[in-house]
Amino acid sequence: MSGAVMVNALRGGQIMAEFRGLTPAERDRFKVEESPMEVAQQKAAYIAGNHEVGLDSNCVDVDDPNQMLRLYVSSSRSPTNFSLYEDATLDDLFERQRRTGDAAERKRLIREFEDRYLSRSMTAPLLWWHRIVVYDKRIQGWKALPSHYLNQDLAGVWLAN
Repeated sequence: MSGAVMVNALRGGQIMAEFRGLTPAERDRFKVEESPMEVAQQKAAYIAGNHEVGLDSNCVDVDDPNQMLRLYVSSSRSPTNFSLYEDATLDDLFERQRRTGDAAERKRLIREFEDRYLSRSMTAPLLWWHRIVVYDKRIQGWKALPSHYLNQDLAGVWLAN
């Protein structure tokens, strides 16, 4: 087994991967060629389809399914679908969840969307995280929000003695 993995260029960092469920002999046969590159080069290679496996990060500025699920609709509809697949069923589920005004129906459609794309293994999110900010109790006036993009105005923040 072998494969090529493209990753963002890291400065002083290290990529680590663990292959669970493989025997030691299978792990020894799995060879990975890591190709660190700058983000612009990586995105261009993804869009051109010049990859077998890619690791990419995504950070949307709102906690909204329309923003998060656009990564997984057909590549003809989303420039951020780097797997380059087409799936009319996913596209239809995306549009239906986007247009419905019923919260329960939207949740059901989103779960159906997730079930379809995960079961077909076209792409897989490896991590879903929530931003956690740790700061000293002397910092006053700061409200940490779950997004990198919100509450960045530090005019009302001060350090208490």
